[in-house]
Amino acid sequence: MQNDSKNVFAHIARKEPSSALYNRIIARIEREERKTGAYARIVFFGVAALVSVAAFVPAAQELYAEFSQSGFIQFLSLLFSDTGVIALYWQDFLMSLAETLPVFGIMGVAASMFVMLLSTRYLVNDVRSMWGRSGFAHS
Repeated sequence: MQNDSKNVFAHIARKEPSSALYNRIIARIEREERKTGAYARIVFFGVAALVSVAAFVPAAQELYAEFSQSGFIQFLSLLFSDTGVIALYWQDFLMSLAETLPVFGIMGVAASMFVMLLSTRYLVNDVRSMWGRSGFAHS
């Protein structure tokens, strides 16, 4: 009886899985690793998009406050009311506009919009790769 069990175990030990099975296992492992990476990117870019949307509101409020305090709107309205004077002193007018331009407010709004758009782009690409037209859909 013990001899038969040794023969059975020896017979089982000599059997190796086929190369197709090995390739399917490796492909499945790689697919799961890509899924895990995609989930991490989805979380990261989702949080980045939410933070940038949340940062956009105070940045826009700051830009509005800087526009109203700097006098930029008043100088810009001269362009429509006193065109002749602006044409005569255009260099001084442009320097006055440049001095009153609220640069930090514009930078804050532009930065939050840039991060929002970029993170949304990557987020959409990752979501499409996970549930869209890739091989991840039915695994």
